[in-house]
Amino acid sequence: MRAYNRQLCMHTMDIGVARPEELPAIVSLWNETFEPVYPLRLEVLQQLCRSRYQDPELLLVARDGGRPVGVIAGKAPEVSWLSPDIGFVSYIVVARAYRKQGIGRALYERLAKRLVERGCRHVCFGGDPAHLLPGVPQEAPPETWTFLRRIGARPSETMHDLLLDLRLPLPPRPGRARLRVAGPAEALAFLDRVFSGRWRADMEEHLAAGGTVLALDVEGRMAGFAGVYLPGQPWIGPSQFWSATLPGPAAGLGPLGLEREVRGQGLGLELVIGAAEWLRDQGSAFVVIDWTNLAAFYGRAGAHVWRTYQRAVAELPTASPVAPA
Repeated sequence: MRAYNRQLCMHTMDIGVARPEELPAIVSLWNETFEPVYPLRLEVLQQLCRSRYQDPELLLVARDGGRPVGVIAGKAPEVSWLSPDIGFVSYIVVARAYRKQGIGRALYERLAKRLVERGCRHVCFGGDPAHLLPGVPQEAPPETWTFLRRIGARPSETMHDLLLDLRLPLPPRPGRARLRVAGPAEALAFLDRVFSGRWRADMEEHLAAGGTVLALDVEGRMAGFAGVYLPGQPWIGPSQFWSATLPGPAAGLGPLGLEREVRGQGLGLELVIGAAEWLRDQGSAFVVIDWTNLAAFYGRAGAHVWRTYQRAVAELPTASPVAPA
């Protein structure tokens, strides 16, 4: 019976571009594997699909009899702050009943071909612009890494999401600098000067959706920034994607940083604590600081590791040479 089902499955399988009406089915595929820890909401997936970085031709589904049973989301972003030969896999999921039938490999090979056609030579799993995850989650089933190793992916750096419980007292803040809400033009001008790459692009999108950036003033001028995401705002920050697992309203914090001239003076920690106080005053019970390897630094404010991810990188097959005429 198992051999018959597999033969029937592959006979009726087709791979094509995802349709808008299939997004709820993609959410269900994801949640079948990850829901206890990473419960994906439809509005999060819809937001990611609206991103300027998501090429609809790189969101592929495998269908059995017209029903989605696997999905892979790829990106080939053309941005100044990334090498043009890097592509991404945002996520890949196959329904539990359809695993070990070559569906994941077929999805990946179809996507890899399209990435190569767009000039990509390497593919990163996670960490893409408008990402769902910074890397492969620690809770991924063992066969995920088996699959990645078989396609030649190399595990690389580890990063974390951190959680800060605002129901507990925060460390005292020295108050040497003033924290305030920055105007959008002021925030973007600061980022142009100090953090002109991905952080600037992310905060531009965040501000355009009505989000907030905090400014840290030192001696009367903006010397640091923090992106903050409030519960209930229409634009959902990546630090809030999994907030449904928390027993209270959760805000997001980050990215954040200081200009070079004021680093090494303890102002970074003051910025973190000040931003946490501001978010607590807005009604948040928790703060998630996503995608960082600075657990010890944020731990000084009371934050602890909440989620762990590991990036993986693979070489893409080169395009086949054109035979001479």
